[in-house]
Amino acid sequence: MKISKQKAIEQNWDQVKSRNYKLAHLDNYQSVVFAELNGDPGEVTTDDLERVYYIVEGKGEFNFNGDVTPVSQG
Repeated sequence: MKISKQKAIEQNWDQVKSRNYKLAHLDNYQSVVFAELNGDPGEVTTDDLERVYYIVEGKGEFNFNGDVTPVSQG
């Protein structure tokens, strides 16, 4: 499947640039997001939806209810 930048919804704030893709075969609350973080974006809080993250480049950490997990490329 090829995803076009023209069909993305750009959502940018502070140190985060993102493109949100609403794909036809996904439910309304599901999407594919490409996010680029520049510098330290600080803490970002999300709602209670299930999420899958794939780190393409760099490293950082996720804090899930106080449990901090380091993450990196791959």
